Amino acid sequence: MLREKLSFCQPGQHADGTWLSQPVTWENEWDCCGHEDSSYHGINREWIKRMGRCRQHPLNLTGDPKRDPLTHGPFCCTRKVTDATWVPRSCRLHDWSSHHFCGALANRSILLAGDSTMEQFASSLMSALHGTDCEGLIIYGGSDFLVHASPGYAERGHSWLTWVERYKPDLVVLSTGAHQFENMSGTNKWKPEYHYFNASRYNATLQEIFDTALQKLPGRVIWKTTNAGGCPRHPRAHGMLNASPAVDSNYDAEDTESVRSFFPDLDRNVYTKFQYSYFPVMDHIARAQAARTGVAVLDAAPLYQRLDAHVGSLSRYPNDCLHFCLNTNGPMSLLNVLLHHVLLYGRRHGNSTPGA
Repeated sequence: MLREKLSFCQPGQHADGTWLSQPVTWENEWDCCGHEDSSYHGINREWIKRMGRCRQHPLNLTGDPKRDPLTHGPFCCTRKVTDATWVPRSCRLHDWSSHHFCGALANRSILLAGDSTMEQFASSLMSALHGTDCEGLIIYGGSDFLVHASPGYAERGHSWLTWVERYKPDLVVLSTGAHQFENMSGTNKWKPEYHYFNASRYNATLQEIFDTALQKLPGRVIWKTTNAGGCPRHPRAHGMLNASPAVDSNYDAEDTESVRSFFPDLDRNVYTKFQYSYFPVMDHIARAQAARTGVAVLDAAPLYQRLDAHVGSLSRYPNDCLHFCLNTNGPMSLLNVLLHHVLLYGRRHGNSTPGA
């Protein structure tokens, strides 16, 4: 069947698909610092305060000061990221159009609140919308935990409700996961073998967030699932992973074989923090909470097949296997398209709010 004859994806339907090695078509190229030259409010003060000016902040994660930095600015990789387009099996996605995205946003402001992985999403979206009529409607608020910090671990930002009160956005995108582990404070911060994931506590945290969203911002909150973490064992020999994580897959983060079935090209003990294997569990909990409350979901499941595009995957020193390269052709750009779909779904069903 010709792809043009396929219907556009319904919520979550896009998660079953594959990355095809072909150039990504964008209206214009951008660099990772595009947000510094725009009218965005919210992200500039937080970003510059914590990271320093983007253009003046190259990162050398190789451990060798004689080597060129892996990134120019935060996470704009100097090495080429594989050109690829996400193609769902049974439906199709809209081609990116900043004009059409602004139309779907319909002059509503949108707050993206979360940790550094959400900060990456915000930066990608802001760069893609740079120079458009709606660029000033995108806001970022840093929040590692959204509500309560893990025991003994400080929140670097503010609660999501603090950001809502400050900016009074029309729509809100939320996500939390990478910091949702206990015993991460003090000398244990960089010792993942001591970190502990409490599924019951995470579920209770999300229940509070989703219930609050339903009560205070009904129909105006979107949940983004986690950005996949991990570096392939052989990043140069293996490009994109072949596994397609099913939403209802039988997955056990405590079982080595189950982990390898979900992350087929990972060495859990060497090349990835063990926390990354719990991200699918977090996503399962979040989807259940979203189904219970009717909150819309931006499902980032395709990123599990692009571990090759992490900053640490482009070096034999995998210091950062969580953050994706933010280049124009990087996989984070897919999230811009998926957010567009969430907005369009709500409009098609006669609502001014996101689709469930």
